[in-house]
Amino acid sequence: MILKSLPLIAVLLQVVSTDTRSTYCEITKCLHDPFTDLLVTAKARKLPGPEELKRVLNMKDMCKALFNDSMIKKVYIAVERSLIKQLMEIPYEGEQMIYNLTDLAIKVVKINLTKLNTPDKTEDYIHIEAPLEPLT
Repeated sequence: MILKSLPLIAVLLQVVSTDTRSTYCEITKCLHDPFTDLLVTAKARKLPGPEELKRVLNMKDMCKALFNDSMIKKVYIAVERSLIKQLMEIPYEGEQMIYNLTDLAIKVVKINLTKLNTPDKTEDYIHIEAPLEPLT
């Protein structure tokens, strides 16, 4: 009998507490339940910054075959959406913040609605320059 080896997913995690800072790597098989558990854990951690989103994007690349399953796609999209929303809610200096991740570039822009709702404004949309393509 020939056993097929399953692809593995390695997720680098960093745990920071008040007295210690440690990094460890969690290695899991690319199977439905372990992958879903990692996604749900990533969403629940609510770490500030783009690191968690970058991990989730890497997980997707490592376990591409799982994305034939519609349930995996739904869970992944929900987690990705939640992490992007967290990025949008991080306070920042200036008018915009740009995140260039490996597979995704996001530009978060502060919009002053009082300036947009003046009588001299006739356009129904806002012009925002898209971020540059992420470097691969």
